[in-house]
Amino acid sequence: MAAQFDPMAHLDATDDAPRARAFDPMSYLDQASTDSQQPRSETIDPKADQYFTRGGDISPGHVIAEKLVEGVTAPFYRAVGGLKGLWDLARGKSLNEVADDIERTRMPTDYGQIRSAGAGLAEEVMNQPANPLNWPGQAIHGYGLIAQQFGASPNITDPAEQAAGNVLPFAIGLRGAPKLRETINDNMARAEATPEVVPPGTRPVIANDLQSRLSQQYAGQSMGAAAATPNLLNATPQLRTKVQEALDSGQPLTEANKTALVRHVEAESLPIPAKLTRGQALGDETIKSDEFNAKSKKEISQRFEEQNQNLIDNLQAIREQVGPEVFSTDLPAHGDTLINAYRTKDAAVKADISAKYQALKDANGGEFPVDGQAFAENARQALKDDMKEPFLPPAIGRLVSQYADGEPMTFKNFENMRTILAAEARKAARAGDGNAEHAISLVRNSLEDLPMGEGSVQLKMLADQARTAARQRFEAIEADPAYKAAVNDSVVPDKFVQRFIIGGSRDGVALMRSNLSHDPVAQQTMGVSLMDYLREQSGAVKGQFRQEGYNKAMRGLAPKINSLVDRNAAEQLERLGNVAQWEMQQGRGGYYNNSGTWISAAKEWAGNTAEGVANVKSGGIPVGSIIRNRMKANQDKRFLQSTLEPGAGISDPK
Repeated sequence: MAAQFDPMAHLDATDDAPRARAFDPMSYLDQASTDSQQPRSETIDPKADQYFTRGGDISPGHVIAEKLVEGVTAPFYRAVGGLKGLWDLARGKSLNEVADDIERTRMPTDYGQIRSAGAGLAEEVMNQPANPLNWPGQAIHGYGLIAQQFGASPNITDPAEQAAGNVLPFAIGLRGAPKLRETINDNMARAEATPEVVPPGTRPVIANDLQSRLSQQYAGQSMGAAAATPNLLNATPQLRTKVQEALDSGQPLTEANKTALVRHVEAESLPIPAKLTRGQALGDETIKSDEFNAKSKKEISQRFEEQNQNLIDNLQAIREQVGPEVFSTDLPAHGDTLINAYRTKDAAVKADISAKYQALKDANGGEFPVDGQAFAENARQALKDDMKEPFLPPAIGRLVSQYADGEPMTFKNFENMRTILAAEARKAARAGDGNAEHAISLVRNSLEDLPMGEGSVQLKMLADQARTAARQRFEAIEADPAYKAAVNDSVVPDKFVQRFIIGGSRDGVALMRSNLSHDPVAQQTMGVSLMDYLREQSGAVKGQFRQEGYNKAMRGLAPKINSLVDRNAAEQLERLGNVAQWEMQQGRGGYYNNSGTWISAAKEWAGNTAEGVANVKSGGIPVGSIIRNRMKANQDKRFLQSTLEPGAGISDPK
């Protein structure tokens, strides 16, 4: 067996006093395994105040290794101490100094802060040339063999944490390596599954500081550019971390990086935050094409499926915000709700008018003070002036003639006449007979003008109130086509929303909302009608979101959208359209392989050709195949990381 590896001597080595030999991880593990079988004695480390069990002639490196084990495998909050001790060891600190650092670092603190500190420390360790996790480079590449020795199944996904977890078991020579590996995996899994915990008031301070640093990147630009600085206060922790890393790199953000950041912030501002790929964030059609054409890869395909579902879920989430009290589920049902709301409104208006007519009758001693003959003369003159006499329904003409001949009009006659005129008007509206409808309205106006003989001032005042109320109702109906259609029953519920909301004018929709102000559920139904129309046009109801259908519908609704939903919902719908376009639109300059044929075939042919040439040149040994497979594996790994990482595109891939 090779001589025992001394990590302290290895750390103390310099260019002038080189290391005696390279680190052999397998031999070192064998030595650790042998040590673990020797008799053990119990000693006390005064700096750590803890008992350690050791056997044989143990080097100082084992003492600190035991300390690191204690730091890493103890309850999770001690993970930071173990990693900090490892870093101190790499920097050549003495045993006493390392023990002190571990004791200080592992003090109980907030769980979420520990997770962040541990991940940051692991990354710091991995990035330093002097750190022991990097001696030698082949140790990492040989992890598969080491993992088999340990029986480990890594479940760490972060690159820095994965590297640290892979190398720790043999880098510090622990007898309990398998247990350490298991503990690291368990701790990392717990950290991923546990929500981030941040004490109140902590995050805004960090976010504000980061926002200030980001604003400096825009300093010196035009006012428009400065105003466009993305707001990170509500960004996810992952995105803020990515921005922090980009700013810490010392490299200024390029225009492409800034575009990516703006898009990520907007995507995360949706009710359910969306995740953009690198090409989508940058708006680079070439990169987007490569990503799209790589959808045969499970990770890429999964991201595209997640994006599709995210768009559908966001549309549903906004719908629920717009109509929390709406339980109708389709456009015909929405139309029925709106028609009933109009009829309820109109019934109250008519009841008020009838009450005013009744007050006029009561003030006249129970007799209705309307001159029937004057009414008939006024109606005939109005028809003659508008040339509508030929279009008046015969039944109405006969009634007018009766009063023209001198038949008195009672209050009951008056009310019945109003009901008959309303029914005939609805019939003409449903038949689309505008001339007949107008002729009937002229007779109705003459009736509701209440022609009276000489009477008291009080009667005239009551008559004016009744006339005004009746006239206001008539004008409101004529001004709002939806109101008119509802009371005249001229449009069926199935077509009501399509005609008056989707196909209505900006002013018409605004008037609808005003006329339905008495009914909050009806107003919400107007907004939900819009949402369900967007769900249909986007394909969301069928499970496949189409950005072109959604955005086309949004452009048609833009002039009136603020009359249908509140400002917040309108902004969310606009942002949803932007995100859908970034994710799905195939713009010029791209080479999207929608058929799955020639592009992938051409690339495969080129690769096969080069591979075959290399194999032939190597005398039949599949060197080309080996190199190509290795290169492809590395390229795929880098491609997936740069494409799918949080904040992809904010900084250039390494």
